[in-house]
Amino acid sequence: MLVRFLWQLGVIMRSLRGGLHYRDREGFTIIIKGGDFACYSFFRSIVISADDYEQHGRTLLAHEKAHARLWHSLDLIAVGLMKAVQWFNPAVWLIGRDLQVIHEYQADEATIRQGIDAKRYQQLLVSKAVGLRLQTLASGFHHSPLKQRITMMKKEKTPRALALLKACALLPVVALSLMATAQTVYVEAPTADTPVRDDSLAFDPRKPMPKDANKRYQMAQYWLEQHMQYTDEMRRRGIGGNIMTQPYVKADGSHGDVKMDEHIDPLLRAEVMRLLQAMPKPLMKGLLPLTTREGYTWLTVAIYDPTLSHQPFNKRERLIKFIESSRKGKVRLPERFSISIPLGAVYSDKDGGHVITRHDLLFLNGAADDYFRIGLSTDARLMLNGVPFDKNSLPDLPADTLKVIILCDVSHFEGDTVSETMPVFKERRTVNLITK
Repeated sequence: MLVRFLWQLGVIMRSLRGGLHYRDREGFTIIIKGGDFACYSFFRSIVISADDYEQHGRTLLAHEKAHARLWHSLDLIAVGLMKAVQWFNPAVWLIGRDLQVIHEYQADEATIRQGIDAKRYQQLLVSKAVGLRLQTLASGFHHSPLKQRITMMKKEKTPRALALLKACALLPVVALSLMATAQTVYVEAPTADTPVRDDSLAFDPRKPMPKDANKRYQMAQYWLEQHMQYTDEMRRRGIGGNIMTQPYVKADGSHGDVKMDEHIDPLLRAEVMRLLQAMPKPLMKGLLPLTTREGYTWLTVAIYDPTLSHQPFNKRERLIKFIESSRKGKVRLPERFSISIPLGAVYSDKDGGHVITRHDLLFLNGAADDYFRIGLSTDARLMLNGVPFDKNSLPDLPADTLKVIILCDVSHFEGDTVSETMPVFKERRTVNLITK
């Protein structure tokens, strides 16, 4: 379809060469050629046969100029590109066909408005109806069904006031329909301690694993979160955290050797091994690339007390930190601020406010952390309760005191950046930090 589109475009461009060229007072290029073919236009160039120019020149040129004024050639090129990409989609072909019909309706209406006798114009349509078919990228004189075009020319338009009245009459009908079928559902807002289910990440042995590696890793993390057991002894000793592991995944989905920091508490090590042993084989196998038969892979196992919004084993850090620029490979990272939002605080952005829950941290490899971290450009204008600050005057604000944060128009970077999931500001914005 792409080759066909380019071939048609080449045929049209070649057809604009040769013949007698002249530019009229309206800026249109008229090309008169010998031979028997239907008149057509491409943007502001109109190709017409010598016989048609002598016999029906005024009518045919008025029709094709209407096509050019309405930029119909641009529509047809867009449809041609759509067909090249969505050639298998029947809707694209139907859109292209109906668009050409609408083009002819518009050109017919514009022609008659210029004083062309409607009856003679219809007779000319009939006489030209058996002409040769043009390339689909050109706006021709006979592209739409003849009977429909003649019917549309004879049809009287609905007065604008009446059409507006009909449209307004639909409003109360639609409103009553919505009122009759609407249903109000009250949903309890999640808190920091409320587990949030995401059924799209739940493992189902009857379904094949997704091809997307990130999705497979998220499913494994979600399974670990649902099956993690925080014992009373762990709670008494206040231990836990994000434990980085490197299990060796075998071809059948089972695991062999597991690399782990040797200084990890034996209780935590035992829980990690229990989770890896119990993990379904498709989930374990899904941690490897699809083309890798077996080998070591990375997996973060979060061990934490789900009944607490803050973990006793986490180091308390102040809310706002300045991070100097650094290099990651060949990419120089910009200087930025890091703001940590504690669990349970209200985080408000362009999509609306929501409570930060532990589930928000799950896919940031921070399920056992206390804070939802956001990176901000140093170009952002930062204020705390209306008082501005910069890297030289960082406020000493403990994260536990922050209850509400408002970030205007936050977006996410994708690709090789500081963190593939860290929201950052792409433009200069004002950030307000509000304590309770």
